[in-house]
Amino acid sequence: MRNKPPQRTLPSRFGSPFHPILCYVTDRSSLGERRLLRRVREALEAGVDWVQLREKETPTTELIQIAEKVVQLPRESHQRVILNDRLDIALACGFDGIHLGGTSFPVGVVRRRAPAGFIVGASVHQLEEAVAAERAGANYVIFGPVFPTPSKLKYGPAQGIQRLHAVASSLSIPVLAIGGISLANCQECLKAGAAGIAAISLFQTSRSVRGVLSQLRVAEAGFNALPS
Repeated sequence: MRNKPPQRTLPSRFGSPFHPILCYVTDRSSLGERRLLRRVREALEAGVDWVQLREKETPTTELIQIAEKVVQLPRESHQRVILNDRLDIALACGFDGIHLGGTSFPVGVVRRRAPAGFIVGASVHQLEEAVAAERAGANYVIFGPVFPTPSKLKYGPAQGIQRLHAVASSLSIPVLAIGGISLANCQECLKAGAAGIAAISLFQTSRSVRGVLSQLRVAEAGFNALPS
């Protein structure tokens, strides 16, 4: 049986040294199961901090099969695997946490039923939603879409950097930016106060996940070198 890594306290927005959370959000529809698992393995081996298994349209039986394979992949003690929406499967398969969307169980309900150390996160699109999620017990929120992106059209127009800053500066929990995140704009998100970035295509469509992560860490180093 896989040895479960110890639980880790989530980093604050301004750690020392500042270490942004890099989160790969999956989308099996463009890969298929075999290629998806290969890409998740590559991302973990390359050093991604979190993998969020986000397969909402997958039937329960298939999702369980994929979930069991994901949690068995080798990973370092700081790396986390988080399941989207399905608390029952997350707990049964041994995930480190759950990510909740607008149609999921409320954060407070999940927080009361989740075991100690279990990570609970939520997607938010407005400042009021972010504040409510933190008050209900969320460990982090993902805010967006920050930039225009086809995958987030149903959530409305891009929120922009100023709104990201407003959310990040109003919460004490980490805020991750999502939506149109690229190597060109990720540092802009960090400057706005984001604790990290979450992305699908940035990790999933690249030829080399390791190469993408290497460039993201360069952007992180550049951000840390800026005058405070």
